[in-house]
Amino acid sequence: MITRSQGAENQDEFVQLQLALRENYHPIGISEELLVQRIATCYWRLARVLRFETGETRKRLDNVAVAHSLQKVDEANRSITQLQLWEYQRRCAPNTDENVSMQERFRTLEHLQGALRTSPMGIRYLMSALSATRGEIHEKGSLSEESFEGLMYTFGYCDRSLMDVCIPLTLDKNDEKKERPSELAIEEPKVAQKAAISLLDKRLKFLKFLLGSAEKNQYVELDAKVRSLALPDSKATDRVLRYEAHLERQLYRAMDQLERLQRRRKGESVPPPLNVNLGGDSVFTKQSQ
Repeated sequence: MITRSQGAENQDEFVQLQLALRENYHPIGISEELLVQRIATCYWRLARVLRFETGETRKRLDNVAVAHSLQKVDEANRSITQLQLWEYQRRCAPNTDENVSMQERFRTLEHLQGALRTSPMGIRYLMSALSATRGEIHEKGSLSEESFEGLMYTFGYCDRSLMDVCIPLTLDKNDEKKERPSELAIEEPKVAQKAAISLLDKRLKFLKFLLGSAEKNQYVELDAKVRSLALPDSKATDRVLRYEAHLERQLYRAMDQLERLQRRRKGESVPPPLNVNLGGDSVFTKQSQ
């Protein structure tokens, strides 16, 4: 029995187990007493197996929530960083991606922008970008070229309608309005501002809805992951099964020996036990009567 340190066991509980087994078997003589003690020891060790299994499972579960949250944050950070790198490359080193086809570029940016809509952190980043765009339009009545490019790298490949409504408000470096798309036919700047702000409000409302769904989905994913880790890993499970099988063989052997001794003491005819050799291991089994 472990009596010290963190894994100390309750000696009173072991004594109570022994007393309960003595009450059940009523041993007489040293041989029967020793067999009852062996049975108690086997039960006690089987309880350790359960504690070991519980400990191994807890090791897998204790940090799963933190690890899962960090994983989601890392995924969102990677998408945000890649988008920012694409934008930086476009502004500062426009010729470095000459080998990247337009189709590859579109596919990559579409994937990154879509990925941001699946995580709470990514959605909050998008909401921040839209809020900044709305604030600039509301305050200045226009959108700088740098802000428009940032919006393009955040939304442009997944939300063309948003880009179309912001194009008429975009100023180039000479503060001259770009030619407006003919299909929009917006004549008055205030009308364009109102249309842009209205659509931005709708997109912010939609992102707020997505945020609630993403937070719920993240909890569901975490719950599923916790459930999938409710068992020890294969190495620990193998140890548990082998040790448990070993203890059960000892337990049943001791119980059978005790029964045979008690029957013999009472004058009953007890046939010899049957020994079966399986792969070099001798397995004791009780002969049927």
